[in-house]
Amino acid sequence: MRYKVYYNKGLRMSPEKLAAQVAHVTLNLGFHLGNHIADFLDPLEQTIIVLGLSATKFKRVLEELEEEALHREIVYHVQKDLGYTEIEAGTKTAFGFI
Repeated sequence: MRYKVYYNKGLRMSPEKLAAQVAHVTLNLGFHLGNHIADFLDPLEQTIIVLGLSATKFKRVLEELEEEALHREIVYHVQKDLGYTEIEAGTKTAFGFI
């Protein structure tokens, strides 16, 4: 299984903040899949690809994913920051899909 996660490079998040945002996305994707599916997945056969996009491209790719999800069953998650540290609350920092 391949997880693909995009983050907004325009936000200039610290490496620690970026790692947390990517972790939130992957955890939520796993939650969306459900525990019963996780029993059949081999952790060694799973890949997580993380790519940074400019703010403009981040917005465009996310809009395309959301549009495509209306027509196909796609498991995806958009991470919105809570605003406790570096980023304003509600800012979309990262998103991913399987």
